[in-house]
Amino acid sequence: MKTLDIKDIPSKLVDIFEKGKELGATDFQLIANYIPRYGIAKRYAIIPGMHRLTTDDVIEIIELTSDEKNWRDVMAEYSTFEYSFAIKNYGLYRVSVAESLEGLGMAIRILSYELPSIEMVRLPKEVVDFMKDARSGVVVHTGGTTSGKSTSIAAEIGFLSDIHNVVILTFENPVEYRFLYRKATVRQFNIPTQVKNFQHALKIALRSDPSIILFGEVRSEDEIISLLDMAARGHLVFSTLHTKSVSATFSLLNQFGSKELLGLFSSQIVAIISQFLYRSKAKKFLPIYDILVPNKPIRTMIADGNFNDIERIRQEGKIQGGFSMTFTQCAKQYLLNREIDEEEFNYIRLRAME
Repeated sequence: MKTLDIKDIPSKLVDIFEKGKELGATDFQLIANYIPRYGIAKRYAIIPGMHRLTTDDVIEIIELTSDEKNWRDVMAEYSTFEYSFAIKNYGLYRVSVAESLEGLGMAIRILSYELPSIEMVRLPKEVVDFMKDARSGVVVHTGGTTSGKSTSIAAEIGFLSDIHNVVILTFENPVEYRFLYRKATVRQFNIPTQVKNFQHALKIALRSDPSIILFGEVRSEDEIISLLDMAARGHLVFSTLHTKSVSATFSLLNQFGSKELLGLFSSQIVAIISQFLYRSKAKKFLPIYDILVPNKPIRTMIADGNFNDIERIRQEGKIQGGFSMTFTQCAKQYLLNREIDEEEFNYIRLRAME
């Protein structure tokens, strides 16, 4: 990840970031031949007072902020190029570069300059305790883009790297947060510039004696099985899926229909953490969680594919020896804490049902 001084940043990019900060932006779209746009919760608008960017403008920003000299070759092979960069004492950004019919463009996400804490991401203490005590298994985070998955995982890895003197490996596309000067030895790899793909990452992981591994995302049944197999070898593994809830994650597993997958998943899963972000009337982003830490009976149900029974038990109440929280139950806590009102609670409840 490249780190720059503010004085080295082109004035047009500083202007974009400054105006975005005033407007409360979380994202930017910088596209050749278009006026820059800022985004809040997936809604975009033109940044007032800005001029259209040229292709040369976009290329200049990429080449200044990226430490990958052969980014065009990466684009040619993968159709996209993803990276992160930091501006000292100013900001941290994740970038996705792609070329569309409109021209070369950058999608930029603003990240927290400070590593997020467990307290900041509002994970229940019970879930944190399960992670802290786990020596192997899989923690799966799910949710769509802009759901806060990366922030929650960064908080968890940061927390574990402060309390365990072990080796931690992260394989991400791209690396977003840096875990520097921790009790743990943390090594981070960018995909595809340092590690070509998931299988390459597995080889490195097997030879590096890690206790904790983060694989940024898995998509196929084979990748999920490889992930679970790493956990069965004695590693604590974190990864993400693009499912929207705990029940949707079970539906995905059911679609694959493999007894081997269900058996491995039931034995190795530590927690499924699904989430989305809600921007409250008070303009605070609140993580809305759907969480399952299975106990022994639920593990048996997972292995047998009895997912409807699991949802029924979750709705009925607490899971002895495990933990469960639905989206609605999470929102209820915010309502009781007066962080949202009844109208907001009902909106979140309906959104969770989509």
